Amino acid sequence: MVLNGHDGGLDREIEFPGLDTSHSLTVLGLGPAAEHTVNVTVIDGNGNESDWPDPLVVVTETLPADFPPLALNASEPSLMEPGVTLFRVNRTGSDDIYSLLMVLDPAGEVAWFYRTDHTIADVRRIENGHLLYETGLGADADFIEIDMAGNVVEKWYGSSRTEPDPGGISVDVEYPHHEIFEMPTGNLLTLGAELRSV
Repeated sequence: MVLNGHDGGLDREIEFPGLDTSHSLTVLGLGPAAEHTVNVTVIDGNGNESDWPDPLVVVTETLPADFPPLALNASEPSLMEPGVTLFRVNRTGSDDIYSLLMVLDPAGEVAWFYRTDHTIADVRRIENGHLLYETGLGADADFIEIDMAGNVVEKWYGSSRTEPDPGGISVDVEYPHHEIFEMPTGNLLTLGAELRSV
């Protein structure tokens, strides 16, 4: 499958793993309000190739009306590490509190975003390609793992949480605190608070 973006901005070849009669693939990096052409080539188990008769056209939605305005002041890709930049934006202090995880390409264009109705603190990409972030404060803090389609894969929370999350895993700490790291073993390491009377 070959993706061609508007203005020649994107030209990628993506292979589906394995042979099957049904495939689904999350494609990242298609900018907002753009038309993309997808050319599909089918290869059978004997290596015979056949092009899909007509290209598929994917039109991405525009960014939400309340999306934070972005302005690029300078970009020098030759001085930048390859890849994209992931960061978070929290909107607080109003009736409409939300957070965004955002990925920008080297030109400062939105390549991906995830919106949620809770605040987001630390965020990082883990070995399996998912994102891991902290939300909430104090006893109501959670660590949440999502895939790049925005699906919640797992949640962890401290055992002192006022209302346990039926979909999460209780961890034997008062509450998780700030950063979380994935260890080479796949285990997660974080700070935890322990309340003591002195």
